[in-house]
Amino acid sequence: MMRGATFCSVAVIGAVLLLGCRQRCEGLSPRVEVRFALDAGIDRARVVTLGALVSVDGGAARRRDLAASECGVTSGEDRFVIVFDAASPPGRLQLTLLALDGTGRLLGQGQSTSPLDLTANGCNFLTVSLGGAPGLDAGVDGARRDGPRADDRRDPTEAGLSCPGGFCGLAAGSFNMGSAAAPCNANNELEHGVTLTHAFEIGAHEVTQQEFAARLGYNPSASACGDCPVEQVTWHQAAAYCNALSEGSKLTPCYACGGAKQAVDCAATAAFAGSSLYSCPGYRLPTEAEWEYAYRAGTTSDYYFGPLVSCPGPDPNADAIGWYHGNSDGKVHPTCGKKKNAAGLCDMAGNVYEWAHDGYASSLGSEPATDPITPPEGAYYRVLRGGSWSSVAESLRAAHRYLRPPRETDDAIGFRCARSLPPY
Repeated sequence: MMRGATFCSVAVIGAVLLLGCRQRCEGLSPRVEVRFALDAGIDRARVVTLGALVSVDGGAARRRDLAASECGVTSGEDRFVIVFDAASPPGRLQLTLLALDGTGRLLGQGQSTSPLDLTANGCNFLTVSLGGAPGLDAGVDGARRDGPRADDRRDPTEAGLSCPGGFCGLAAGSFNMGSAAAPCNANNELEHGVTLTHAFEIGAHEVTQQEFAARLGYNPSASACGDCPVEQVTWHQAAAYCNALSEGSKLTPCYACGGAKQAVDCAATAAFAGSSLYSCPGYRLPTEAEWEYAYRAGTTSDYYFGPLVSCPGPDPNADAIGWYHGNSDGKVHPTCGKKKNAAGLCDMAGNVYEWAHDGYASSLGSEPATDPITPPEGAYYRVLRGGSWSSVAESLRAAHRYLRPPRETDDAIGFRCARSLPPY
């Protein structure tokens, strides 16, 4: 049930975003009048900030925030305007709207169901419905106020969403997955365009030993460090943990699991097998494409903190973002001891390898793909991403891919969970 529709005008003229309230869909420049409505479960009186994540022509989404009181959220009758400068022509607009309270907690979120092709001038129209998101945090402190910096050395205090609730939200978008041919790059990471049509959230850090034991009642790790990533976990144990997280949040589980502890066996439920995984409301392992999209967070360099300097290491850019062979002293470390990426994520590079949902394919091809997934059903190997405390520097790159049988355990293998955000 929707109530109290609010109108906003979005003027799109080029690359740089400007916002202002009390504007109307008038003038010759291309504009989009957006009607959005809050679900009845969202308390309008608690909405303090409106966040708009805007992507044009599949580019990285950029966010701008406005005071909800100035834009008529309480009365349901006012507008705000998003304006790009005229440096480049308009294209296909994708819009995600966030409703946040005074602490940055996400109260509701909605996304345009498909990109809008903007006309050369005049008004265009778009409808967005914001559904409730109880328990999901997306802090606004430190949200980026500018476009991406050219050197890709972005910091979460300058860019992206903070993640006080333990999960970071990412809007739908497009990016180049993989890498171009280079001396340190592997032949299983061909560069190709990928579009993710859904917003999702992903763990701000690797699941810790303390978190794993609290949910499943045991700690399989070789080390004893509550704040360190859980390790010595199979793909199946990782899936079982994500299921437990779903059940604790009263969300539909994505996996069917049998057995217990190290003997647990999991597979995607029939309803969410194959590409249907993206429609699962519960927590799950991130797909390989989601994982790399989250790692990059809008960057295009080898690491999310600049280029690769040395394949084996030591590498100063690798040192800044992760624990690896060159700096780990041969052991796992507590999470979030290194520089976060622009989305606020810790340890996407190094500390422990992370299981992805996908089965391993030796080549992902070079053709563009939308919502790709390599179903794990029947695959002998699963994908691992991110490198670990025992890896050489090149393994910490965004494009690096690794593989292991799903029942293998190692003190350098862990995971984090992810979840598609509505609408599914």
